Amino acid sequence: MPNPLYRVVQGSGMVLLGAIALMFLPALIQLDGMDGGFAIIFGALFLAISALVTLLIVWRNAVLLDRVITGTNLLAHWTYEAIEWAQYLDTEREEQINEKLPLVFIISAWALLIGGAFWFFDPEAGFIVFVVMLALIALVTALAYGLPWLRFKRDRLRPGEVWIAESAVYFRGNFVHWGELGLSLEQVSLRPATSTAAPCLCFELSYPSQAGEQGYMLRIPVPRRHRDEAYDLFEHFSQNTIQDSPLD
Repeated sequence: MPNPLYRVVQGSGMVLLGAIALMFLPALIQLDGMDGGFAIIFGALFLAISALVTLLIVWRNAVLLDRVITGTNLLAHWTYEAIEWAQYLDTEREEQINEKLPLVFIISAWALLIGGAFWFFDPEAGFIVFVVMLALIALVTALAYGLPWLRFKRDRLRPGEVWIAESAVYFRGNFVHWGELGLSLEQVSLRPATSTAAPCLCFELSYPSQAGEQGYMLRIPVPRRHRDEAYDLFEHFSQNTIQDSPLD
């Protein structure tokens, strides 16, 4: 399988070269620094630094993903039948939307409260603030519902498969590698099958942020023909993590 991260590396490299060239543009066109030359140089410098950092991080992940794809420390490589894949995508989309709904409600409540207060105390200018708050609610709602829909529509066109390595998972085009950049594996659990969803191997991850430690759940559906292997993976990862409910 071709490594998709190298496309990001190439794109970052092109942006980096373009930003470096842009830094010399004011001198080439003899643009005075006070007339915008300094702004172009500093803007290009910021863009170059951002592109360089992105290039280094993604290049590192691309090398690690190469090792996973070629079998280095690979624990499992599962593929999904079309029905299994479609069922997982439908269930996962609903779960992601339900997880975002409380945040949408909180943002909407605060936006209505703030917008209503401005409108109450200053009917003329406050009405504009209230309209802006309504637009914010519409934007947040569209992102909460629209982004999962777009992503799952794209994923329906790709074959369903997952690579699970000793310290990494490659699934749905995303490469997750814990143990670097503050990303940690907290625990692995097996979620039983339901009437509408296949059993899942769930990786609970955490990462630092400005708001403190944040959690992230990566749910990997277990194909019917690999359920025994899922037990083995659960036992393997649970040696260093907290065990949870077993798979039924």
